[in-house]
Amino acid sequence: MSIEIFFIALTSALGNAANSLLGHAALKTKQSTAVDVALMSLIPSFVMALIIGIPLINEMSALVLGLMIVKNSLYGIGFYLRYKGLSQIGAFQGSFLAGVQPVLVSILSLLLLRENLELRQWLALALVAGALLVPIWKEKLSRTNILNFALLPALLFSVVIVFDRWILLNKLCPYNFFALDKIILLPVVWLTLGLGKNFGQVKLHLEKSSSYFWLLTLGLTWGVASYTYGVSLSGEKTAMVVLFRNLAFPISALLSVVFFAEPLTRSRAFSIFLIISACAIGL
Repeated sequence: MSIEIFFIALTSALGNAANSLLGHAALKTKQSTAVDVALMSLIPSFVMALIIGIPLINEMSALVLGLMIVKNSLYGIGFYLRYKGLSQIGAFQGSFLAGVQPVLVSILSLLLLRENLELRQWLALALVAGALLVPIWKEKLSRTNILNFALLPALLFSVVIVFDRWILLNKLCPYNFFALDKIILLPVVWLTLGLGKNFGQVKLHLEKSSSYFWLLTLGLTWGVASYTYGVSLSGEKTAMVVLFRNLAFPISALLSVVFFAEPLTRSRAFSIFLIISACAIGL
């Protein structure tokens, strides 16, 4: 991996980490729901995409449009479950267990994109898997919560990432991808959440001025993470980009200790060390 792609992926990781922490803080105020937080993260990028993306509409084929609708529906469900998990299993575990993504992506990209990895990169992914097993084993977390709020959204995001990689390799440059994808993303996510019986009524609560603070900060951090994600994904193997973006999860977990007073046990510290070591091996 080139140094340039590494720093772009790291920027995306930091944007993701900031978005997760801000989302958890918004949920703790009890003024916003998981649906609110998910949608507020997407609205600013949607507005920007409308401005820059309308002239690019003709570059989007029917195939790309169909793929974007399908993957963004999956993304909407995963995004909701991710924020729901932050309130159900805590910021540390909700962020940390989402780190299973590079393992899932590596398998999907091998099967669907024929992207094979070097031995040291498979070793790095094995370390990630081991790191995630430690807190599950030590802290006896609810299997239902792990499945619903960590593994399921990670799987949905992994499928979305493979779709994105194919589009970036074959159809669109990162700039056009960001503009066109974000025009479609918000309406599809809104409709997907609205149709799901378990997701409740999709209604943004923007009555208080503080909501506009969350709208701005969540949207800014997610927008930065999303654009740099596209740039890095177009220039490196899918699993390796996701591995380094995966640094968002231990960063979020550590910052949750600082800002939300969540405990940092020995097992959690060891798990974070394994993930950082995995990134060093992959690099």
